[in-house]
Amino acid sequence: MTVSVSPAEMIIWLLARELRSDDVMVVGTGTPIASLSALYARELHAPGLTLLSDALVNPVTHDVSRPMVKGDALNGAGDGYYTMLEALEYCARSVATVLLMRPAQVDSYANVNVSLIGTIDKPKRVFPGSLAVGDMPVVLDRILLYEPNHSRQAFVDRVDFITGVGTPSPGWRRDEGVRGQGATCIVSNLCVMRFQPEGGWALESLHPGVELDAVVDSTGFALKVPDSVPQSTVPHGAALKLLREVLDPHRVRDIEFRELREAVVKDLYALA
Repeated sequence: MTVSVSPAEMIIWLLARELRSDDVMVVGTGTPIASLSALYARELHAPGLTLLSDALVNPVTHDVSRPMVKGDALNGAGDGYYTMLEALEYCARSVATVLLMRPAQVDSYANVNVSLIGTIDKPKRVFPGSLAVGDMPVVLDRILLYEPNHSRQAFVDRVDFITGVGTPSPGWRRDEGVRGQGATCIVSNLCVMRFQPEGGWALESLHPGVELDAVVDSTGFALKVPDSVPQSTVPHGAALKLLREVLDPHRVRDIEFRELREAVVKDLYALA
C-alpha cells in the first residue's frame, strides 16, 4: 500500500538527510520545520548531532508543539542551558556548523534575503529582522534552505536585498578568505536543488508526482537540469510514524503553509 506523504513531511525528511552526526546546529523557538528536521536526523541516522534548541543543549526527543505552547515545557529536559549570546558566539567561532533557513528570496548566486521586498527607500514589505543572518553564511560550514511555496517570488534572478551573501563568483569565497560554503541546497515543496559555485543551482530530484515543467516555470533563475532527473527519496513507514506520532502529533509542521496556518494556530491555542 502506498503511503501519502505531505509536502511538509517531504521537506523535513529531506532536510534531515542533509544533517550529520558531527554537526552542531542552533535552532530558534517557533521554527518547527528546522526543529523537526534536527530531531528527525538525530533519531534516524545522526545520533551524534548536537542540537541547541529552546535554550537547551541536546533537548530530549519531544513533541515540538510543547515549547511553542508553554515556554518552560522542556525545563531540565536536556544536557544544559545556553543563552542567545552564547549561541551567537558558537556560530561566530564556527563551533556551530549548519543552519536551516527559510528566506523570503534566494537568487542565482545563492544570496538570501530576509530583510525586505522592494527597495530600501520604498520597501513594499519589511520583515521583522535578520538577527545574525548576515553573519551565518560567512562563519558556518553550510546553510540549508527550505521553501514551502516554490514560486518565482521566492526564487528570483537577483534578490531585492542581500541579507546573507552567497557566492558572487566561483572563487570568491576562497579569494576573500570567507569561511564556509554558504547556501548549499534548497528543499522546496516541489524538489531539491543543489548549488555549485562553478555552475549555480542544479535540479537534484523531483518529489513524487511533480512534473519538471512545474519546477522550471516556478523558478525565476536559470536552473541546470540533468538529462534524467531522479525522484526524491520518500520517508519509510517507521520514519513517518516517528514524525506523526512522537515529534509532531499536532501537525505544527504545516504552520508555514499559508492555506494550513490558520488551522494549526487554532489547534495550538486549544492546547494552551
